[in-house]
Amino acid sequence: MQECMDIFRESFTKKPQETPPSAKRSKSVSSPEKPEKNSIEEALDELAKLESRIPHPLFVKAGVTFLDSGVQRLFMWFKEESRMEWILQLPHP
Repeated sequence: MQECMDIFRESFTKKPQETPPSAKRSKSVSSPEKPEKNSIEEALDELAKLESRIPHPLFVKAGVTFLDSGVQRLFMWFKEESRMEWILQLPHP
């Protein structure tokens, strides 16, 4: 019985074994990188989430407006419903 207790206690105090390098996955394989904060890529990713809910011409127009960094920062600051309202207010082509 004492031997079992010692083994049990030892299992909690052992130093965890390090994963061998061959078993480690690279970051890009295990989890895709997020776009840089306040980048055009981040704004376009958020816009893409709304693509099915807006007319295609407005989707394209919104993407083009992100060439202005101030506009893309404003878009990212809005919550989703405000983003939708902003897009719907863009002049229709």
